[in-house]
Amino acid sequence: MSELVLGGSAANRIMNGHQMELYLELIGEKTPDDLSNNLAVQMGVTTEALNLRWYAKNVTMPKGHHVYYTAEEIQGCFLKDQHGPLRNGQPGIRHPDIPWIVGHFDGLVVDLDHTQREGIVECKHTGAISNWLAPTDVVERNIWQALLYMNIACV
Repeated sequence: MSELVLGGSAANRIMNGHQMELYLELIGEKTPDDLSNNLAVQMGVTTEALNLRWYAKNVTMPKGHHVYYTAEEIQGCFLKDQHGPLRNGQPGIRHPDIPWIVGHFDGLVVDLDHTQREGIVECKHTGAISNWLAPTDVVERNIWQALLYMNIACV
């Protein structure tokens, strides 16, 4: 059995009222939803690296700041004992005080000296030209994940 950790998706589910479903999945009484045929999820998985490279190249950062998005870059900004399990190539970063809470953020904004973490980057597809969630709904649905990741990164 793999290590039991709770992360951003679990935070969203708990805070959006789906805690019982999550609990049943964690104790093995319910099979998690299969997201392999969910278009929004698969587009996110497929385009995440492209979106992060584009964001890092095209968004104007404050002078002296940079967006890190590779596992090696992100892990290099944290102490070794905060390194958690990898998930789909994303580094797990443990909460500094609660080791079973792990964030898999998409990117990290840091100063060029690697001495100060300034923010996280979390990519979500909004489906602006389809019937997917409106951008404001995406924020409302995912705010708990972002807040947890910011807490883990101490930003």
